[in-house]
Amino acid sequence: MFVEERLPGCRCSVLALDGWVLACAAAPNLPAEYVRAANGLRLDPGTMPGNGGRPALEPLAAPGLSLWGWAPVVSSSDALLGILAVHAGSGFPAGGEAVRDAAARLAAVVLERRGLERRMAFETNHDATTGLLNRRRFLDLLESEMSAAARDDAALSVLSV
Repeated sequence: MFVEERLPGCRCSVLALDGWVLACAAAPNLPAEYVRAANGLRLDPGTMPGNGGRPALEPLAAPGLSLWGWAPVVSSSDALLGILAVHAGSGFPAGGEAVRDAAARLAAVVLERRGLERRMAFETNHDATTGLLNRRRFLDLLESEMSAAARDDAALSVLSV
């Protein structure tokens, strides 16, 4: 990861926000316990940057490392996408803040792109007005179920209302 290559002894994680709940998007060199602690951590909107506060990130302490610092991951439209957390065993190298901030900008690009890809996939398969599966996706699923029923010599019924 960008931070870990430039700041030896540091570990980094990117935590994506879903509403106000964190989900670990990347933590390549942090233990599984850290990922479990980060997933589902609920943030208070009043403690986030721009609201004059600091989030309570104490649960994000990694074994043998302290949470050195964090940076908000912000989209090109200034929406908060997540948090970049940097952990260090002892002391923090000079210039660490610049590396952390650059990594947060890179993480924003990745999270924003991931969000766009998810939205495109949803829109490809769902009706824009109702949010229900569109005709093409319904027919794909129906064909798949019909093939499975034929393969398993099972009956299949379709009810149309």
